[in-house]
Amino acid sequence: MKFKSTAQSSFLKNKVFLSTVVGNSLDHYDTALYGFLAPYIAPLFFPNNDPVVALIYAYSLISASILTRPLGALFFGKFSGEKGGRQAFILSLWGVALTTGAMGILPSYDKIGLFAPLILVFLRAGQGFFAAGESTVAPLLMLKNVPIIVQGQANGIYQSSTVAGILLASLAATLVSFSNNSDLYWRFPFFLSFLTGLAGLYLRYQINQNIFEGKFTTLHSLKVVITLIERKKDLLRIIAVSSLSYVTYAIPFVFMNVFIVQVTGLTLSETLGFNTVLLALDMCLLPLFGKLSDIMGIRRQMTLMALLLATTAIPLFAIIPFGNVLSIGLMRVWIVLCGLGFSAPLHAWFTQAFKGREAYLLTGVGYALGSELFGRSTPAICLSLWHLTNWAIAPAFYIITISIAAILALHVTLSK
Repeated sequence: MKFKSTAQSSFLKNKVFLSTVVGNSLDHYDTALYGFLAPYIAPLFFPNNDPVVALIYAYSLISASILTRPLGALFFGKFSGEKGGRQAFILSLWGVALTTGAMGILPSYDKIGLFAPLILVFLRAGQGFFAAGESTVAPLLMLKNVPIIVQGQANGIYQSSTVAGILLASLAATLVSFSNNSDLYWRFPFFLSFLTGLAGLYLRYQINQNIFEGKFTTLHSLKVVITLIERKKDLLRIIAVSSLSYVTYAIPFVFMNVFIVQVTGLTLSETLGFNTVLLALDMCLLPLFGKLSDIMGIRRQMTLMALLLATTAIPLFAIIPFGNVLSIGLMRVWIVLCGLGFSAPLHAWFTQAFKGREAYLLTGVGYALGSELFGRSTPAICLSLWHLTNWAIAPAFYIITISIAAILALHVTLSK
């Protein structure tokens, strides 16, 4: 017990750990803004469509980085090997800050026509490319500097810093929803994101390169492709698990905001306000679920949470059209709790399940593909399923499919 206490206090004082947590929080404030503000962006950039279809288009752009994020993971993986982790952290945050801040000054469709959504796609794709630099190296580097006995807890705190940034974005979106000119005020949080990016950059410029002990092994481009092909089964496992981790965020915090408005009498301001409360709960409980995984076992906890989510998805969605504020709120809390238990030890599972010098490459590319293909696309996919079928339970089948895939990936060893 004394050793564990010493290990805990050690990693909490670790300079790499602290800088990673702070930078991660600032980074996710930037990347979460678009999802929360999409209901205000959709009519301005896709004005000639049915409102639901415009929302589907807007949410589809969350996955505009479906190609650029994996490319960013590859680029920053190589860049870290050649230039070191400090330079990669700085470059990635500069890119995220600039592309996100530029969205705040982007003219709408009525000003520049078709160029407006095209530039929006370009900015979203660019943001994904640079954001991949953060997720490719940072959490794994952080965990390599943390004793294995507290890796679950450390990862829980890291994930909590993610939610802290998203919480600030949700709060900003909530304030926009209560404003009397939301068509204008949605731009201000994007301006603020540039300032938060500058604050994060100041912290990263203070990091001594020597803290990043050594450089990551650089793989030749051809070797990268060969490695991914040879380890394709492990890559599929990472994609499946990463997908569910992001789905458990996208459903209660992004998709539900507009879906509940469509099928109930609640307003967007009410759903966004409750969203902020949920994120505060999420941020506080993530370290506890991370610590619980150290006791219960990382894979066992992740499996249990995925199973609970899969078995309760249909009845939960079936009650939404007939539910009140309390019942719908409790439903969202349940999905959040399942997501917390699954996601809190995610990077710790990566660290323990995948070894060798290809670990950064595999987890970076796998996480990028999973979060883009099946995670960030969740709001657009689930909204389309409901729009086509008019079944309130239609999104539940998507959740079940992703949950089953994640359970199989956790338990079926598919190494070459």
